[in-house]
This record gives sequence, structure tokens and C-alpha cells, in this order.
Amino acid sequence: MQVQNNPRFIEPLMSRIHRLQLLPPIEITSLYELPKFSCDEERILFFELNDEEEKILSQYSTTKTKLYFLLQLGYFKATQQFYSFCFEDASDDIKYLSKIYFQYKNAVILQGQISSKNILKQREVITNLSHYQQLNHNTRTLVEKRLSELMGTHPRNQDAFREILAFCNSHKIIIPGYRTFQDLFSNAITQEKNRLTKLSSQLLPKSMQKSLDDILAKEDTISQLTLLKNDQKNFSFTALRKEVGKIDRIRDLYRLSKEVIPKLNLSKNCIRYYCELVEQYTSYRLKQFGKPYARLYVLCYIHYRYEQISDHLVISFQYHVNQFEKKAKEYVDKCEQEYNSESNINLPNVSKLLRWMVSDKIEKTLPYSIILEKAFNILPQDQFIHMANFLDGKKFDKEAVRWGFYGNSSRQIAIYLRGTFLALEFSHIKTDSQLMRAITFLKKHYNSNKTPSQMDLSNIINLVPRSKRNKMYHIKKNTIALDPARFEFFVYSRIAKEIEMGLLFCTESLSYKDLKDDFVSKDRLINKEKLAKDLGYPRIISLSSRPGIASQALTAPCMRLSPHTAPLV
Repeated sequence: MQVQNNPRFIEPLMSRIHRLQLLPPIEITSLYELPKFSCDEERILFFELNDEEEKILSQYSTTKTKLYFLLQLGYFKATQQFYSFCFEDASDDIKYLSKIYFQYKNAVILQGQISSKNILKQREVITNLSHYQQLNHNTRTLVEKRLSELMGTHPRNQDAFREILAFCNSHKIIIPGYRTFQDLFSNAITQEKNRLTKLSSQLLPKSMQKSLDDILAKEDTISQLTLLKNDQKNFSFTALRKEVGKIDRIRDLYRLSKEVIPKLNLSKNCIRYYCELVEQYTSYRLKQFGKPYARLYVLCYIHYRYEQISDHLVISFQYHVNQFEKKAKEYVDKCEQEYNSESNINLPNVSKLLRWMVSDKIEKTLPYSIILEKAFNILPQDQFIHMANFLDGKKFDKEAVRWGFYGNSSRQIAIYLRGTFLALEFSHIKTDSQLMRAITFLKKHYNSNKTPSQMDLSNIINLVPRSKRNKMYHIKKNTIALDPARFEFFVYSRIAKEIEMGLLFCTESLSYKDLKDDFVSKDRLINKEKLAKDLGYPRIISLSSRPGIASQALTAPCMRLSPHTAPLV
């Protein structure tokens, strides 16, 4: 059977022509062409009759009518479809059926087909046998309802078409012809277009509509949208500043999109698809779809792009924290090497000093200041404490030097980390997280346009673990005081580590948000079995029972291997 179709470039949902290409030509042919069995084993599977089917077969009087019934029934069992075919199209299957059901040595030679009236009667019998239904008023309403839902979740024709095929199969609806599907899809797309047009106009305030229009407008031949599309080139300060600037500019629109998009009932799949359209088309091309659609596309793009840029900023943040820690380690290793080297160099001087102190060369009448001066000529004054610690066996204090490095790197920390930190929003797996208290403290301080020197750490230093708390101090103007730079880097370091551990989340990102944010609401899962059936997947095991089944299946083999093995939970 030849399947006619009209291949064409697939336009966005809002601008597709009436005759849609739902599948590639090769898949259309595969779906609607007559089944071809490769061996008799397959024919046995589909042409074998049960008692009820044999009884119906016996009611037909002629071999021609019986053969056509057998062919229609077998093909329907294979694909749950009916086909318009001639006997010449099924010569191999007729040869098999002639031998099995009519005991003919040679295949019955038949041409054409039986009357249209008898074909339709046979199809009705087969649908009653299999409990399937043709596309009638009732089943069409079901299909149209499901298609309407798919428009908000599966923006690509091919994906939606495969879903509707699964739906028809699960509801025992015989799939109609390709042109019927094209008409159904065209109507569903038109309805979705009208729905989104009406809702987006109602939900978007006038000020936000203007902001979206401004993003598409050209200024000096380059639109804001074009600038927004540019990806971060590297981890330099200039690149970071550009990324932070982007999300600062679109933050209000992003927050609006978080309110509007859920009310449009658009899936993340749809949002991503519209983003691809924006990435593909220029501002000029997008405006040709009309303002309502262009605004919707840009709003979805801003929603996705904001979270994507947040991903980039998280990666940049982790990169620079790692770089500071790497440089601190290199600095500590260098200082330790110098410490050990100086100790070894000055050790003979210590020996010389001790011998000189008990020698006869020191006159008892010499003033103490003169004695010290001569002693410092043997061992420099600044080396006394250093060598005393070395002789006492005290180890080089790596942590003190490390945190000293962070304190001296306050400007670089502010340049490469602070702006990124302030641009991101965080949440923690624990509601009473100490880290979240520190994050809130820093954000409140810097968002108030205060400087590090104005930071009061007296009430917040207890958030630092005791083992590191003494490293937060430095000597300033001969006074021991808390160092804001050290505390700030401590917080940034913990942020990077806990994001890596999956304890801290960036709530407005794609890859670093809490997994719970992507979960379906509990309200939708109250009747899981019905939901699965409505979606066309009735065989899905209940979500609540699956873990228990898996646990039981795994526990028994483990216990057989070792009686001391604890059950898996």
C-alpha cells in the first residue's frame, strides 16, 4: 500500500501548515504498509485460530471470503490495524493458509478482493472479537482530549504522534488513517495556539510585555536577545561579569516566568523546545510569528537561559574556589620548604651561639644590651623564636599559613567569587543548616552596600567549626581581630564542597537544584493506576509497590550467599 505524505520543513507549533508531517516518510510507510511475515513461525503466531474464531470462519461459504477473513484477522492480530489490500498483495500468506486450512497442495489463485460490504462486515466481526473500537464519536473525543494534553507536553509532532499511538493501543482504539491523524493534529495545534494566546495575554502585565518586546528590539544593529545567547567564553573576571550582568538584567522577567509558565500548563519539554526555536531564529524571524507568540517564546527562553547561566556561574564558582585552594596549597608548600631550609641553615648558628654564651669571651662587666647585640650578630633576632620552635619539635603550622594566604587574597576573592555568590540563590537539604545562616548573613551584609571592614562577626563566628575558628583571626594594628576575608572564603569553600556533595542546592539552576523540584506533585499521584492508564501505559507497576518487590527479589539471593548478610533496604 502506498502512503502519500507531504514532507516539509517543520515550523514552530504556532505556524505549521494544515497538512503536517507527523512522521518521516519511511516511518509512515512502515506504520501503514501491509504486514510481511518472514517465516511460517510468525504466520503460526498470527494466523492460528481459537474455537470462537473457527466457528466464525465456518459461517463463510466461499473459499475467497474465508481467505480474506483469515488475512484480515491475522494482520489485525499483528498490528491492530485494518488494511485495504488485494489477494495479489498476500500471495505468500495465501499459500500458507491454503495448506493449513484448506489442505490444498498449491496456493489458491485469487485476484482482487471481496466486496466492500463484506470487508466492512468482517472488520466489524474482528473488532467485536478483539474488543477494539473504530474511531467513532466517543473514541474520537478521547483521542482529541489526549492530543490536547500532549500539545502542552510534547511540542514535536513525532513525539506526540508516538504517544497518541500508545494511547490508542492501551484504549483499544484502531488507529485511523494518516490524513485523519493530520486533521486531528491540526485542530489540536489550533486549539493550543488559541489557548496560549489568550492565557499569555491575560497573565503578562503590560510592563512585562514591553520588556519582552525590548529584548527583541534592535539597538545599534544588535538585539539584547543576541547578547543573551552568547555563552561564557572562559573563567576570566570579564567573562564572569558579563554572565552576572545577564542574569541581573533578566531576573525580574525570570521571576515572572516562574509564576506564569506553570499557569500555562507547559512542560519542561515544551519550554526547552521553544528555547531551541529562539536559539535557532533571529529576532527578526521571531517577530514574524506575531507579538503574542514571540513574547511566549522569549519568556520560555529567559526561564531556561537564566537557569542555564546559573549553571555556568556555579561551575565558575567551584572552579575559582578550587583555584584559590590550589594556590594556597602551593603557597603553604613553598613556605614550609623555606621554613625547613632556614632551620637547617641556622642550626649551626644556634650551636655557635650556645658555645659563645658559655665561653670566656664574654666579659662579666659587659652591659646586657651589648651581649644581646653580639648574640644577634651570630643568630638574627627574628630567627630566635623560629629556631626555638624548631628545637622544641613544633611542626610547621600549615593551616595558619593557609588561612593567612586567604586573608591576604581578599581582593581576588571579592573579584572572582563575591559577585557570583550574590547572583545565585541557595537552599540546603537541612532546614536548620549553619551554612545557610552564614550565606544569609553575607548576602544581607553585601546587599546593603557595606564593606568587609564593616562586617560584625562577633555573633556569627560560632558558625565556624571549633577546629577552624582560631584560624579566622589575624593581627591588625597590633590587635588580634576577626578577619572578614578569611570568614568569607570559609563560607565560599563550604558552599563549593556541599554543592559537590549534593547537600546544598542552587534553586534557580538547571543542574544544581534539588531533585524534589522536578517531582510531580503528590496530588497528581493519588490515583496512580488511573493516571498511568489515561496516559496509555496501564502496565506500569504501582510506584509504591515497586521498591518492596525489588527488595524482596534481591534479599533472597543475598541470604543464600551468606546467612549473615543483612537484608537490603
